[in-house]
Amino acid sequence: EMVKALKGNGRVAVLRFNKDVTTTTSRENAFIKEAVKGGLEIVVDEYLGTMVGDARKKALGILKRSENVDGIFTPNESTTMGTIASLRELNMAGKVIHIGFDSSAFMIKALESDNMYGFVVQRPFEMGYQGVHTVYRAMEGKSIKKGIDTGVIFVNRDNLGSTKVKEILGMN
Repeated sequence: EMVKALKGNGRVAVLRFNKDVTTTTSRENAFIKEAVKGGLEIVVDEYLGTMVGDARKKALGILKRSENVDGIFTPNESTTMGTIASLRELNMAGKVIHIGFDSSAFMIKALESDNMYGFVVQRPFEMGYQGVHTVYRAMEGKSIKKGIDTGVIFVNRDNLGSTKVKEILGMN
């Protein structure tokens, strides 16, 4: 989505979560790999921390000295929320392509007010369903898959009002 939004040309900041959390590290590394493959240049690669307040403060400092970024990727809710607040404070919200991960009412409002480009969400119902189903199959002695892709969805202003997105985000 970032490559598409920047038409394969741009300077991007990856504002990471915490180096000790493998799930977000995997997201960050996969983003970097695909962004570079798509023609983007990673010009900032820094950690924001685990708390929204810390993320806001660190993002503010990073963005003050990195004004020439075209896009920002944040890998979870706290980094996304902190970055939105920093972008607003710097009057940059909506002026750079900001793609986050996870969802909250704060992020939905930011999307609705053009303060961010979009965010990626997992499918929590499907994750829970597949988890229980896999345990049941294992208890029955049946074979189970090593990896189960429960899918993700990219949410932006174009699809925020769709029935599917509203259901996933719990907006019904």
